[in-house]
Amino acid sequence: MNIFIYRSGAPEGPLGIEEIRNRLVEGSLSLEDTAWMEGHEGYLKVKDLPGLKRPAAPPVLPPPLVVDSRWGSPRSAAPPVVPLPPMVDSRWGSPRLQYEGEGGEFFKLNLVNILLTLVTFGIYAFWAKAKVFQFHWRNTRFMEETLDYHATGKELFVGFLKGMLLLAPPAAALWWFALYVVGVPQLMALVFYFSVLCILPFIAFAKWKFLLARTSWRNIRMQFTGRLGECYLLHLKGLFLTGFTLGFYYPWFRAELDRYLIGNTFYGTERFGYHGKGGDLLPKYVLGVLLSVLTFGIYAFWFQADLLRYKWDNTSVQGIRFRNTIAGGDLFGHVLLLYITIYFTLGIAFPWAMVVFLKMKASRLSLMEAPDLGAVAAAMRDRKASSIGDGLGEAAEAIGDFLGG
Repeated sequence: MNIFIYRSGAPEGPLGIEEIRNRLVEGSLSLEDTAWMEGHEGYLKVKDLPGLKRPAAPPVLPPPLVVDSRWGSPRSAAPPVVPLPPMVDSRWGSPRLQYEGEGGEFFKLNLVNILLTLVTFGIYAFWAKAKVFQFHWRNTRFMEETLDYHATGKELFVGFLKGMLLLAPPAAALWWFALYVVGVPQLMALVFYFSVLCILPFIAFAKWKFLLARTSWRNIRMQFTGRLGECYLLHLKGLFLTGFTLGFYYPWFRAELDRYLIGNTFYGTERFGYHGKGGDLLPKYVLGVLLSVLTFGIYAFWFQADLLRYKWDNTSVQGIRFRNTIAGGDLFGHVLLLYITIYFTLGIAFPWAMVVFLKMKASRLSLMEAPDLGAVAAAMRDRKASSIGDGLGEAAEAIGDFLGG
């Protein structure tokens, strides 16, 4: 009975049941590790391997010695080669995300973007944003294939113009009313920011929908199928209960929001799933907030890493869980390096520091098993996804800056 264990991105084996018992005793294997057994369909946990709890079988005699025709010396007969199970590539085993961007290339892109944005009085900023997304997406590799970003600068610019058309007239009317009728300019800013808070769920909904619709992998687009009404009801309920419980309901609100966003996300015809629970998040938030306050914000990096691990470890596709191994020290060290590098180089080294940071984050994320790519079919393109959400966010920020932040 040949058994393969899948950990650290590559299969280990073949192993016998007795060797697995010994490695469990040594601690080099876990009962929760993923295994594949010859003659068994699909994967299973080590703890579920048949015969693991039974007495060890009698020792197996070594393979017979054969005589090498070239030298006349005895050698062991080679064991048969056992093929890997379907859809598990020996190069990947456990597929891991990779970021392959280079600081020099990112520096050149940023330099051109800054110059053209200045020359065009800010208009090129939307094309610059699209090019930055394309750079990062096309340098992100998963199972030997890179992501791609299909939005254009024109789309983002048009979205911004639509957002300004929606927000600017009422903002101007409020400004006139507050300044000339009431005589309290601060009232205008207060009403405007309250109005922006009311449309934040729509902005978040539309931006996520647009981002996924413009993202592809292996020439298959992603899409978001959630409904806007559900998004608003979720936010109204979450904000009310969070305020009513003095913040203690927030972990449940966060879990429900992630379940809504992730659970309505598709790659082609394959749906993602989220399995997190508010009850699991509550102690993380209580401990994270408390220690962040006591350490003057330093523990916030470990708190954020804990939330990232939980979120990814409870996300799945085709029933296969993701695995995230990021640690608080990873975030703290790389963010500190990012700020120090930018400060001492007056921002010139930002592209190199950002590339290092993104490589670290990508290397911490993997799938427990290789997915069945043959089961994925391209879905109909989401033509309702518009850049209006992104444009509203940009427009609200621009008007906010005009009002003094």
